[in-house]
Amino acid sequence: MTMRPASWWPSWWWWATLALLLPVGMFGNWFLAAGLLVILLVQVARPLDFLPSFLLVVTGASFVRYEAGQLTLELRC
Repeated sequence: MTMRPASWWPSWWWWATLALLLPVGMFGNWFLAAGLLVILLVQVARPLDFLPSFLLVVTGASFVRYEAGQLTLELRC
């Protein structure tokens, strides 16, 4: 059985993410698109590293409204 060399072409998931980032940047908010691009690049560079994953979770949790009473529902997304 011969092994094929790993393809340098990105998988379909990266193309879908890029297809989402481009319209957000062109028609939406540039800062939002830049933030999504930074998250994408960090996850590509170090997908299982503790610190970037921890900071991603903490940043997402900082937007939860505690006074709304729906803490569990907001953290599930």
